[in-house]
Amino acid sequence: MILKKILNFAGRYPVVRQHDITDCGAACLASIVKYHGGNISIAKLRDYSGTGKEGTTGYGIVKALQRLGFTARGLRIDIEQLKKEEFPLIAHVIADHSGKKLEHYVVVYKIENDIITYMDPAKGIVKAKLSLFRDIYTGRILSFKPGELLNIKTENNKALFDLIISIVKVLKLPIFIIVLISFIFSGLGILSTYYMKYLFDTVIEKRMFNQLTYVSLFFIGIFIIQLLLGVIRSLMVTKLALKIDKELMLSYFKHVLRLPMSFFISRKDGEIISRFMDASKIREAISGITLTLSIDTVIAIAGGVILFMANRFLFYITLCILVLYAITVLCFIRPLRKINTLQMESNAVLTSHLVESLNGVETLKSFNALRKTDIVADTNFNDLIKKVYKGSILYSALTSITSAINGLGTILILWFGIIEISAGKMSTGDLLAFNSLLQYFLTPVRNLIDLSSEIQTAVAASNRLGEILEIEGEKYVDPERNVVPDNLCGNLNIDNITFRYGYKRPVIENLSLQIKAGEKIAIVGGSGSGKTTLARLIMNYYLPEKGTISIGGNNLRKIPLELIRKKIAFISQDVFLLSGTVKENIALGNPDASMEEVIEASKLSNCHEFIEKLHLKYETHIEENGSNLSGGQRQRIAIARAFLLHPDVLIMDEATSNLDTITEEAISNTLDLFEGKVTRIVIAHRLSTIKRCQRIFVLENGRISESGTHDELLANNGLYASMFE
Repeated sequence: MILKKILNFAGRYPVVRQHDITDCGAACLASIVKYHGGNISIAKLRDYSGTGKEGTTGYGIVKALQRLGFTARGLRIDIEQLKKEEFPLIAHVIADHSGKKLEHYVVVYKIENDIITYMDPAKGIVKAKLSLFRDIYTGRILSFKPGELLNIKTENNKALFDLIISIVKVLKLPIFIIVLISFIFSGLGILSTYYMKYLFDTVIEKRMFNQLTYVSLFFIGIFIIQLLLGVIRSLMVTKLALKIDKELMLSYFKHVLRLPMSFFISRKDGEIISRFMDASKIREAISGITLTLSIDTVIAIAGGVILFMANRFLFYITLCILVLYAITVLCFIRPLRKINTLQMESNAVLTSHLVESLNGVETLKSFNALRKTDIVADTNFNDLIKKVYKGSILYSALTSITSAINGLGTILILWFGIIEISAGKMSTGDLLAFNSLLQYFLTPVRNLIDLSSEIQTAVAASNRLGEILEIEGEKYVDPERNVVPDNLCGNLNIDNITFRYGYKRPVIENLSLQIKAGEKIAIVGGSGSGKTTLARLIMNYYLPEKGTISIGGNNLRKIPLELIRKKIAFISQDVFLLSGTVKENIALGNPDASMEEVIEASKLSNCHEFIEKLHLKYETHIEENGSNLSGGQRQRIAIARAFLLHPDVLIMDEATSNLDTITEEAISNTLDLFEGKVTRIVIAHRLSTIKRCQRIFVLENGRISESGTHDELLANNGLYASMFE
């Protein structure tokens, strides 16, 4: 509350920028949390509000506010009524993004004298005339008040920081060597500046030309040593940067793969991939902080002491130049940080579109939709180019101004230096040495000042990368999952489960189902009825919001994930094959399987015959996602992969949809061999597949509407009968 009063009095309000285009709702929530003295990451607030690939709903924001301890509600009011509301509040607007109109959320902090002050997650604090805001305002707001007990915590998002510290610790030896070489390099450089002083004040003034050769050779030797040290340092810095890149990117990649499936369904591929590019910006900051701070700070202090002792008056002039330089850089920090964030956001949008287009190129060609895709790509490219251009203008302006300051500094030093010479306070050699030494003071100090803008860029990148690293991954070693049965061969009981994606309507609602051990059942229903979602719940990709799923009397929530994924084989309707050999793909879940076991699984799935006809048979290389195989061949390899696991439960989600009738019949015969040994759950639309199941369950709107044998369901004359009339 104290923070809120201070912010209101000072006219300064919290700003939390969105990391991606779908983050606006979560960013508004993060701003409200900061306004009330807390700090919660956008990633966590996305989870609280059920943010998906299409963004956040107003209902999701209300539910998140309630979870945080606010009383919240949605209202529809006009601009005149808006003036009378209590602030802050969240308003729904239509924003322009790269020429497209998108739904957007902003936090309104104040309306005074027909001027509205609001926080736009894409732009920051905006002050505009109320008449202009009216043009984008949809009339919908989310009003809220703090409850008696706010559930707002100040989180210290340390995942990225801890990762960086661990990387630096591993690389401390090369960092130490680079720092040591840099000190020697700079020390030799400082020593070489006295060559000019010696030439003018000793050799020329005192006419000691006999020493010229020896002294010159000595300084040439110093120059050669400097050259060698410079080459060694450059190579080591390059190698260090590559190692940091590798550790950051691999750590991010490994972490992402271990995140729950809910993470992937709520984010676009491009948003995830673009974070890899952010890693390079963080690496630059790590290099800058570890090397610039450790090296340049010491050199700047040493250089400053030497210059101060050489001539105090010129040293004070130098300090004035540095102050002017620092003020200039600091003035550019905020606009540079803003444009860097906008560039990253635009890059994520562009990357998402490129990934989406490449994945769907066949469909785009089939429907002559390439031109439309080109237009979207052009728009996204132009948006990114505009922001990159704005950034370039800012950097060019900063570079030009600082260069002018540098030039001005050189003129001032020479100007007042000559005055000092004329006053007899220093010699020509002293001035030349001072001017040369100046670079060993100014350069490290400038590096330290410039580091602030580099850090700002890294902060924007680290916020985006760090929020992903803060998300808790699936726990393969979880003390709460402490039930470890020998197998999962028991009865499968699904008891009154409900599940929804985010805050949408339930996909599965109050569903109960009992499957006997070793039974073969079919699940049928229309698109969107919840069939695939039910399979994913059994796999523990998601957890139901209520109800339980148990096997052999053991709640799946208590069984380790690794055991579930090992004993329950799931063949998705979207077959995924890795770039690698046929054998590697079949043995994906059982890499220790012998060649005989791989061949046996292939025979059971009816793919051995076509594999034997391939050029290198089981060593034939499969291209990305099996593009050199037919849909039916890919499905048979996926089935062989599942058979090789020797599962206790087998879930087949449209796993034979691309197979011809004869091949499907052969695989159905194989499934019948598992009678009483493997529980088989078949999700299918083909009548020939469904009829062979012992029981059939019909899903409608997330509920079991019918169950029985094929003949019984036809006799009921219900949904099942209408599906196969």
